[in-house]
Amino acid sequence: MTAHANRASNLFIRCPHCETKANVRTSEQQTRTMRSLICQCTNAFCAYTFVASLEAIRTIAPSAMPHPEIDLPRTINAETMERSGSLSSYKKPRKKNYHDHAATELNPKPEFPAIPT
Repeated sequence: MTAHANRASNLFIRCPHCETKANVRTSEQQTRTMRSLICQCTNAFCAYTFVASLEAIRTIAPSAMPHPEIDLPRTINAETMERSGSLSSYKKPRKKNYHDHAATELNPKPEFPAIPT
């Protein structure tokens, strides 16, 4: 499991009645920025089932592929990045081929001193 996947698994919703963890059973896209979640309390004595909302409400870092219909308020950081054009010069890092790279680092070619002739 990656660090990102591990971090995501710690995100959960609490039951508004007993404050026990509630599982998301299903969800439905309402708009491009909002999703409805059907949640169920894991406490067998409570068993509350409810609808929650998950919504994108603010931009932290602007998209490099913005959709014309999406206009969320920007944080100061997002405005600064947009004005400076830092995303326009962004280049995706080249993916390293582990096998080629590992072979040269683990078994470096020995360097011999030049032999005078």
